[in-house]
Amino acid sequence: MAGLRMILFDVSHGLCCFVRSPNGYLLLIDCGMKELFSPVEYILSNDVAAAVPFNNQILAELVVTHPHDDHISDISRLIQRMPPAIIAGWIYNWEEIKTDDNGDYHNLDTYASFRSGYTGEVREFPDWGMTMSTSYRLSPGEAKGLDATKFVNNSSIPVLIQYLGWKILIGGDLEAKGWEELLKRQEFRDAVRGTHIFVTSHHGHASGYWRGLYDAMGKPFVNLVSVTARDENVDPGYSKPDRARGMQYDGETRYMLSTRQDGSLVLEISPSGKATMYGNALADNLRPIRP
Repeated sequence: MAGLRMILFDVSHGLCCFVRSPNGYLLLIDCGMKELFSPVEYILSNDVAAAVPFNNQILAELVVTHPHDDHISDISRLIQRMPPAIIAGWIYNWEEIKTDDNGDYHNLDTYASFRSGYTGEVREFPDWGMTMSTSYRLSPGEAKGLDATKFVNNSSIPVLIQYLGWKILIGGDLEAKGWEELLKRQEFRDAVRGTHIFVTSHHGHASGYWRGLYDAMGKPFVNLVSVTARDENVDPGYSKPDRARGMQYDGETRYMLSTRQDGSLVLEISPSGKATMYGNALADNLRPIRP
């Protein structure tokens, strides 16, 4: 048993969170990318040797919190190079998501076609060596009832991971109304209580903040934000002691770490339960496309 390793990749405005579970199985939560950096290529180069295949696939499970482009931009490469044994993610009326007549929906169409091959009931799951849950979620229909214009974000599937007393919550792009609705459910409030690491929803934007979530969680040690360097919409409250207990990082107390300031964020929890977190400026691994 090698402990848990999680990387919140720096994919600019997007999300891609990788977990190597204590039993060696690989989990990917969303598959965003940057122009010259692919998390899929990084995983294949750095994490496959220590991985345990599941049902003959090196990637045991892909969770697509929701299918907005910044969360699935590396989907074609993933399909070609590292297809998952299991997909967790809603099957939508895909045309309803195409709200921009001039939008580029190549990644969405690719994902929708690929997702259609994973419609059977999953009868076997990996023995992760940790607890991983995607059970607490709003259906697209429930999310439409809150705000039809934001139903894709509010049907994001939060991911809850627990290992040796540590609890990690990854929020997708849930917005305030989505959190508020989920928090009406006692089982969800119970599940998130005592969260230690919170990957903030909607790239740390104020639209993803709901005070009741912090009432339910308590203060995590730190908030993690996946965000581009030029995004001016990050809620400054995430970096203050009102929303986190704080951790020592490079000689100072930090309440928020972000991919735009700290690079790809790595969390390691040893088999003894000791947690370490650090930022890593990962090198580009794709060649520029020449005109």
